[in-house]
Amino acid sequence: MRGKAVEVVLSAEERAFLEAHVRKHKAPRSLSDRCRIILFCAEGLRNREIAERSGVHEHTVGKWRRRFAEKRIEGLSDEYRDGRQGGGGGQEDADHDAEGRDALVGPEHGREDG
Repeated sequence: MRGKAVEVVLSAEERAFLEAHVRKHKAPRSLSDRCRIILFCAEGLRNREIAERSGVHEHTVGKWRRRFAEKRIEGLSDEYRDGRQGGGGGQEDADHDAEGRDALVGPEHGREDG
């Protein structure tokens, strides 16, 4: 038997952040996709419907719903994975990863060190 999906309720600041990153042309695609998924979750849609609309598997929707519920905006950033495949690594990847993290931290998101 499946568990009930975690309800997502957004603050005005969270909604503004998510909507801005869905529209932002320079935001990493993965981040804008995650923001869109969370906005759908906040509308009360089921994981299956969100997956169909987003073109991802419903397990992916569940993963981001849970991570957002646990860590809020910061939960949408990529977690470091040792031994990452492809991409060649290097400074360009490090700069891209830092850019995505920078978008998710700062005083407006509850972090004092951003």
